[in-house]
Amino acid sequence: MKSGRDKRIAEEIRREVSQILHYELSDPRISGATVTGVKVSPDLRLARVYYALPGAEEKKAAAAAGLKKSEGFVRHLLTERIDMKFSPRVEFFYDESFEIDEKIQKIFAKLPPSPEEPDSD
Repeated sequence: MKSGRDKRIAEEIRREVSQILHYELSDPRISGATVTGVKVSPDLRLARVYYALPGAEEKKAAAAAGLKKSEGFVRHLLTERIDMKFSPRVEFFYDESFEIDEKIQKIFAKLPPSPEEPDSD
C-alpha cells in the first residue's frame, strides 16, 4: 500500500515531467504527448511515467522511440528540480486506457436500447 509520501512524490514527478515534455524537449515525435500518471517503486528509485498520445499507430511508435531516447535527459532535469536522496530512473509507458474506453463506448453505442421495465405496483 502506498504511503502519502509515495503519492506526493509521484505527483511531483508527473508535474515536472509534463513541464519537461511540453516546454523543454524539442523532439517532434513526442509533440502532443500528455502525462497521464506516474507510479513510483516502493524504494523511489524507479518512476514509471504513463502517457497518452492521440493519433495514428505510427505516431505512437515514433513517440515511444523519442521518449525512450529522452529518458536520461528527463532524469537529469528531475534531479535538478526535485530534492531527493536518489534520482529515480524514468521509464515511459503508453497508457491504453483512453483507447479501451473509446472501444467500450463504441460497443455500447451499437447495443439496442433496453426495453422499459413495467411498474410493479
